[in-house]
Amino acid sequence: MPIEGRTPHECFAQFREHVAQLVAQTLSTHHQLRAIGVLGAPTLARLSFRQGGESVGIPLDTAYGRLYFLLYHTVEAVPISRTRCRRRTLEYGYYLQETSDQRPAALFRWEYEAVPPMDHPHQHVQIRTTLTSDALQRPIDLAKVHVPTGWVTIEQVIRFLIADLGVKPLCGADKWEQVLHEGERKFLEFSGTPYRLQAGRSVPREPR
Repeated sequence: MPIEGRTPHECFAQFREHVAQLVAQTLSTHHQLRAIGVLGAPTLARLSFRQGGESVGIPLDTAYGRLYFLLYHTVEAVPISRTRCRRRTLEYGYYLQETSDQRPAALFRWEYEAVPPMDHPHQHVQIRTTLTSDALQRPIDLAKVHVPTGWVTIEQVIRFLIADLGVKPLCGADKWEQVLHEGERKFLEFSGTPYRLQAGRSVPREPR
């Protein structure tokens, strides 16, 4: 069932709790995930890890050294009746970078914009590296191009952090995949996103 509530605050609180619980089970129990209202727009909120009023990243010890994971979701409460509203994602961003500060360029950045500029895809990934080949007349800077992706859930990003970058999940090596599977299944259900099961995993098809 999609996330609904009597007020925008109820919608935002349900979504925040879902993401916060997932992060606490897998990555960190020491960072507060908050939904901050967007000034002048009572039906909008921005979800991020915050400290001292600023967005910050979670430190992660990977097989390649310490990195920091930052995220944001801009969500909207859309009226569906006189007394009910439903949560909708307008933007998301997942960043993996060398510092906790939100300003430096990320090593990896997955982003979505419901209404993006005309010159790049709604859903894309950017990577801080340069692609070279004898077939290319000049290198391609992958931090400046927008490589299209499907809808990327936070569960998929956490799966990448654990399976490919060697982050040790707090819930243990024998439980993290089930935690992510259950989290993704629940998210896809309450976001109204169709999905299918493949080899025991929820696979998103297209966001609503």
